Amino acid sequence: MHHLDGHKNIVSIKGAYEDPLYVHIVMELCRGGQIFIDVIESPYYVAPEVLLKNYGPEVDVWTTGVILYILLSGVPPFWAGMFIILYSIAQGIFDAVMKGHIDFDSDPWPLISESAKDLIRKMLCMRPSERLTAHEVLCMFIYLISDSNLSFDWQLNVFDVISFMFSHEINLVLLVC
Repeated sequence: MHHLDGHKNIVSIKGAYEDPLYVHIVMELCRGGQIFIDVIESPYYVAPEVLLKNYGPEVDVWTTGVILYILLSGVPPFWAGMFIILYSIAQGIFDAVMKGHIDFDSDPWPLISESAKDLIRKMLCMRPSERLTAHEVLCMFIYLISDSNLSFDWQLNVFDVISFMFSHEINLVLLVC
């Protein structure tokens, strides 16, 4: 890791300290927020009901599902493709979102567990009333960790993102699950 020290996209670790219960890692201050600014400003994360101008808290689950898809595959689930010639990029992405087709055939999806794909399908359900709630996502993710082809590091990274996105519900969920 020392050869990455000073890279603009890598957080510097200043030190690590242990006590009887925890390992404390001291890192450089990260003002952050850029990923969430990108999410707010990007058409890739827009739920179909936002485009129809009738939405509620279910859009947060949709956006988190898009982030999870990207974490596992490296690409967004909905993109403009060939529509870019006919429309703007954003309109092409919006059209793809409204069609709701999720690609689980291309690499790396054949290597990803069925339970991970099922979680994403349920988070990216076109009907908000049938989409998983934040509580259900966290409970299902606990199952996913135990039945996954993901390395432990990837499981932790994905869990960290989901936990952060639903941090207001995390304590209740952990008690219930």
